[in-house]
Amino acid sequence: MENQWTQALEQFGPVATGITVVHVLMSVIVFTIAVLKWRELRMRAAATRAFATGFRDALLRSAPDDAIRHAAVHDQSQVARVLGAAVRAAKPFLQSPERAEYAASVAEVAAEREQTRLSSLLRRGLGPLATIGATATLLGLLGTVVGIMNAFTAMARAGGGSIDAIAAGIGEALLTTAIGLLVAIPAVWLYTWLNGRLDRLFSELDFALQEVIEWILVHSQPEVALAERDGNSAAGVADESRQTRHLPPQAPAAGSMVPA
Repeated sequence: MENQWTQALEQFGPVATGITVVHVLMSVIVFTIAVLKWRELRMRAAATRAFATGFRDALLRSAPDDAIRHAAVHDQSQVARVLGAAVRAAKPFLQSPERAEYAASVAEVAAEREQTRLSSLLRRGLGPLATIGATATLLGLLGTVVGIMNAFTAMARAGGGSIDAIAAGIGEALLTTAIGLLVAIPAVWLYTWLNGRLDRLFSELDFALQEVIEWILVHSQPEVALAERDGNSAAGVADESRQTRHLPPQAPAAGSMVPA
């Protein structure tokens, strides 16, 4: 089988050879993008896990400064960048009940602006994948057309339709098509998978942002924020008391604000 492929490649004309070289370059680009995107998404997921607990604790303690500093430390996480931008924009208006709606609006605008930047950054590399997935098969089709033309030309020169006269051209046509499909299929799969992964990521980010917006609305009212902080402190004391008496701690009242 290997000898058959080698013989077919050796019989390629200049057009088929050029198309094959382009296909090889395309496959290298697809593989490079796959490795870089896998490393990037893995790094961002690890940064988000490291960010989530500290940021959640800072919000539960009603400490926006700590939350902002924690987000700055873990800026490789897309969640940290968006939620940090929201809290940072709303911080000057916290503890002001009359400006609660304005604080939430400012935070939402800042978060959306950061999401736009992140979208451009995270979707970088998807364009080449889409282009390769769409054009690799067309290049293979071009090789097919050229190979069939060569087969008919060889048939005319031989003055007959023997299989020996057209075998080289037909083999060239079929092989360029096969190479094009081998390049295009992984590119389309990778493009589709990355698009779905990023869509889920931004959906989870929107959910976390809405919870942070609710936190901003609550903590723009000093008496509510103070009551919640005192309640969290009392819950902590109760949990310590329960542990001393070997009782299970109570479930926390606040839910998770950050996707783990």
